[in-house]
Amino acid sequence: MTPAALLSSLESRGVVARVDGEDLRLYPASGIDARVLAEVKAAKPEIVALLREYSQAKADALAALSREVEAARVGPHHVAATARVLAAWRAAEAATGAPLTLRGEPREPIAYEEES
Repeated sequence: MTPAALLSSLESRGVVARVDGEDLRLYPASGIDARVLAEVKAAKPEIVALLREYSQAKADALAALSREVEAARVGPHHVAATARVLAAWRAAEAATGAPLTLRGEPREPIAYEEES
């Protein structure tokens, strides 16, 4: 089984895999039978590398989203800025594998005046 397929199999059993330094942590460990645990141990370096890659992709996608939101907030609001924010939002959701939600206090709206 490939490392990605193994991670998918663990996830379908409700097991979460995390990297802690050089260690691979599985929660809850009780959801893993001896055969799967042996496969995980055999593929540990590849699984750790894959989880780090996923983690970096998530961080990059969320950072890109943050930059686009900030750029749209401080610049004039127009269709192109909104489209970039939505594209970055979708990319971040795809990278994290979960829907994103807004949280925190809203910022003060920025007033723009029409040029005469």
